[in-house]
Amino acid sequence: MSYRVSGTDRILETSAAPGTGAVSLDNPVPGYRSFSSVLSSNDTCTYFIEAVDDNGVPTGDWERGFATFINDTGPQLVRSLVMDSSNSGNLVDFTSDVRVGSAPMSETIDTSFVPGGRLSVSATNPVSDGESDTLYYVPYFHDDIPLFNGYGLQKIHASSTSISVADLPANSAYDVFGYISSASKSTMSLELSVWTDPNTRKDGLIYANGFPCKASDFTRRYLGSFYMGTDGLLQDWNNYQGITQNPSKRFLSNLYNRVRRDCFMFDSAVNWSIPNNNQWRVIHGATPPQGCLEIFRGMGDDLVEINGLINCSLGVGGVYYVAIGLDSNSPIEESLIYGTFNNTGNKTLNIGVSCSSYGRPGIGYHTFRLLERLTGATATGGSDGQSGMSGVVFA
Repeated sequence: MSYRVSGTDRILETSAAPGTGAVSLDNPVPGYRSFSSVLSSNDTCTYFIEAVDDNGVPTGDWERGFATFINDTGPQLVRSLVMDSSNSGNLVDFTSDVRVGSAPMSETIDTSFVPGGRLSVSATNPVSDGESDTLYYVPYFHDDIPLFNGYGLQKIHASSTSISVADLPANSAYDVFGYISSASKSTMSLELSVWTDPNTRKDGLIYANGFPCKASDFTRRYLGSFYMGTDGLLQDWNNYQGITQNPSKRFLSNLYNRVRRDCFMFDSAVNWSIPNNNQWRVIHGATPPQGCLEIFRGMGDDLVEINGLINCSLGVGGVYYVAIGLDSNSPIEESLIYGTFNNTGNKTLNIGVSCSSYGRPGIGYHTFRLLERLTGATATGGSDGQSGMSGVVFA
């Protein structure tokens, strides 16, 4: 079975009084094609039916929607989903001859475009920083989104849609799907699917109808994912509340219309003690997620860019190291640019040592840690200015 849009033009056939059931197809109207010349059995398509009098003039009874073509014992069109009709959007009981054809509907025009909105913590700002107990889908470039209704693609105007996250527990992750509300057949609703753990997706994604959707239900279009860092509150901050050592919390990941989202952590302290033990640790001896950047990724395709800098007062003969760690206090090996300064002079030096990381850490929750290590002398951190990390994620 496939859904057919292209090539279904100029199909028009006659049928005798189909009532509210399947439409038995007789013959094409002169100059038009038959359904069987274009479709295979069990294909779905858009349809329209109009009642006509003995002279072929429309009587005013009509219906349009999605149908399935069956050609097992003779060509038939099974009306699967009525989108509109002269009977207030319900099935029409056609008691006289009709003409039935296939033509694009307003809901199916340009259904290949990218959805125009973004997931956000704000009802009005699609690229907002902050936190909320409600997740929103907000128009960004435009307010249309193509969704699969079970029979074909349908264009929905998604002005602003929301779902509560107030009852969701901390340290849990979720996928977000958009689907057509069955009640109205013209609005989008949001559905959540919990992950097994913050790094393992439970419900698989599959490409169907040209876009990722829930593997078990093609009517659910994947829009993005998020992580709950605390009970009942979704957070998407560049630096959590602008406090020293606090991490960013980029916990909302969009599939469509991603933008560069900045994230940073700073340590405003001066002259903290650095142990001379040749061991990596988080900046200032912080306990993660302090001294880190926290991010969550629903898809693992885009690069994450991280840059770090620690100011240090380094004694004679000391070697000071700075690096980025991913989910551990060990430097990232795959994409590592880490800084080292060896004080071979004859006096204590105030320096800034930098490091960078560029890579794809995979899906799920991650901490990027700013690490420091000292050997050979005494040193203090945080001299001559603030230290910290800045980064860019696409979300």
